[in-house]
Amino acid sequence: MIYKTLEYLIIILLASVYGANAQVVLFPLQTNPTLEKHFEKYGSNIKSNTSISDTLILPFFDDFSKDAVYPDLSNWLDDQVFINQSFGDNPPSLGVATFDALNFAGELHSNASTTAFLSDSLTSKPINLANHTDKNPISISTSLLYYYNSYSGSYYTADSLIYILNSSYHNCNTDPTTYNVDMVIYYDSLGYVTNVSNFLYTYDSITELYTHIDYYLYFTYSPADSIYLSFYYQPQISGGYEPVTDDSLVLEFKTPTTSWEHIWAKPGENNKPFEQVLIPITDSSFFVNGFQFRFKNYCKLHIYPSPGYASNIAFWNIDYVKLDKNRNYTDTVHNDITFVNTLDTILKNFKSVPWDHYQSVENYQYGKLKFTFRNLFDTLKIATKNYSVKNKTNNSYVFFNRSLGSENIEAFSDSIFNQTDTSKYFPATLSDKADFEIIISLTNSVLETNTPYRWNDTLIYHQMFDNYYAYDDGTPEMGIGLSGEGTQNGKFAFKFYTLKPDTLRGVNMFFNKTLNDANVKNFYLTVWNNVNGKPGQVIYSKMGVVPMFHGLNEFQYYSLDTSIFITDTFYIGWIQTTQELLNIGFDLNNDNSSKVYYNFEGYWYNIPYAGTPMIRPVFSINPINSITENTINNKLHIYPNPASGFIIIDNSAHYKFQIFDITGRIILETIPANNQIDVTKIPNGLYIIKAINGKQQLTSKLIINRL
Repeated sequence: MIYKTLEYLIIILLASVYGANAQVVLFPLQTNPTLEKHFEKYGSNIKSNTSISDTLILPFFDDFSKDAVYPDLSNWLDDQVFINQSFGDNPPSLGVATFDALNFAGELHSNASTTAFLSDSLTSKPINLANHTDKNPISISTSLLYYYNSYSGSYYTADSLIYILNSSYHNCNTDPTTYNVDMVIYYDSLGYVTNVSNFLYTYDSITELYTHIDYYLYFTYSPADSIYLSFYYQPQISGGYEPVTDDSLVLEFKTPTTSWEHIWAKPGENNKPFEQVLIPITDSSFFVNGFQFRFKNYCKLHIYPSPGYASNIAFWNIDYVKLDKNRNYTDTVHNDITFVNTLDTILKNFKSVPWDHYQSVENYQYGKLKFTFRNLFDTLKIATKNYSVKNKTNNSYVFFNRSLGSENIEAFSDSIFNQTDTSKYFPATLSDKADFEIIISLTNSVLETNTPYRWNDTLIYHQMFDNYYAYDDGTPEMGIGLSGEGTQNGKFAFKFYTLKPDTLRGVNMFFNKTLNDANVKNFYLTVWNNVNGKPGQVIYSKMGVVPMFHGLNEFQYYSLDTSIFITDTFYIGWIQTTQELLNIGFDLNNDNSSKVYYNFEGYWYNIPYAGTPMIRPVFSINPINSITENTINNKLHIYPNPASGFIIIDNSAHYKFQIFDITGRIILETIPANNQIDVTKIPNGLYIIKAINGKQQLTSKLIINRL
């Protein structure tokens, strides 16, 4: 078994963290920032279009492919589950419904506890399983048709009826064809032609009765109609974590006159792929108008090591819910071609870069336009792909509905599309930011006729350009940080590089919320230079910084009080002041762990988890044109460095010097004698030395180290 249950994984990790040893900790979310943002924006209007009086007819279908965070109000009554395109691990089609311990506002349910509690529900609208109408399947010769004239009270044979074929009139009796209810039949009376399609009859010579041909026929449902409910379920979250044994997913049925009845359930089990379930509806009591079904999950909170760290670790995903007649146990094949995963950026390495940086690089190295689509049917299908690119800033198309070609997709197989020629997707603009919408669509005869499947054949991605660099996709699936004995003064650093020299003004950081603000602890916001591919000297540090949460639970901007001119590779992160987990957002869908480092005892190591911390350095619109700001390639030369007694400074004349500790406190202020400064009374540690001459300031890093 590759994965242990998440309960035991977290116990092992956090027991060691809060016991004796410092650790890098991966921590489950306690809130859902996407839902919190949506609820903050829309509030009580979320369910404004929901009506329980709406009764649905078969077929019922939802694969959760619509671009939304709540269930589709045309199918479902409640809003507890999270509709998303990132939590499912290889789902049957694009999008899943995720059950967890959080409510529709993205916060823990009010009844959440450390014992099993009812959490999310997904309840269908009432469905008519009493009766239904179908188009009349009649197929007879036109010579057998009769027209009834209500004015004369007479029936007219097919000799007086005509139909049109290839722009020509044909007599229904002498030139017969096969009739169906979609044909238009005319009565010819002395050259006057009248549409009589709604007044046609057949005649039974034995009973001598005429029978009206109805367009629709009315039927009563029964077990003989072989109605099945099917769905796919998965006990995990993307990244390999799964529910524990106390968690469960439950299915129930109900009618207007009965209570909810237990039908199916699964206890928490090990991580596994999506599995399809088919359930026949055979109990005659369910064949009524107003039948409903619902999914719900039970879970419990896990608290490590205090209530502030109560975590949401129970996840179930469901997909491709279908209720229809004329099915059987072998009806596991779906006549559908669908996208499987979301569309990703085509920028190489980054998810986003500053817009002016992007435009300044003449030969920007692009990645690939890449997506996966799947044939869920048992025969080969042909799929045609098209794409559009729209500049949302000025609302104009760069490309519209251009072809990406067609290809054959074998039965039950995936096709991965790769295109490298993407250099013209994002033309330059005069604005200081840009938003380009990329739309990929599939067309196929199956998709044109199977309307319920139409939502899963379109991908939309917004390529954002602003003033920051980003490796993450903006959505945390977990949190990460340093915690445990030995992590006070621990360091966490994320590697970046710039496409052009510019001024680092601040950093956007996404901290996950915790109960009772357990992670709101002071830390040093820190920037390092690059030495041999790892964090080197501290070039900036700011004390008194704490995790903060934007009003819509998005990235929080932290400004640098002294800007830094960056020319190449740098690292940004923090130095801790406590042993508490700071809990920065962690994107599991993109792996940049090779760029992320931690340091407990003087050595830098890569973090042990695949993913991306949600940290984004922010740059100015225009680069600096003065040396009054810090630079990585600083102009102040001091030696020896590290120092133990005296430091020597080149060209110190006319400068006053200040030495700061990493909290910003002035340790020493002096004017050098003979280009030397005595540092014998300064303790070992890392410091900033600043040379001041009027408005001109030069800075450098200074290390005091005595063996």
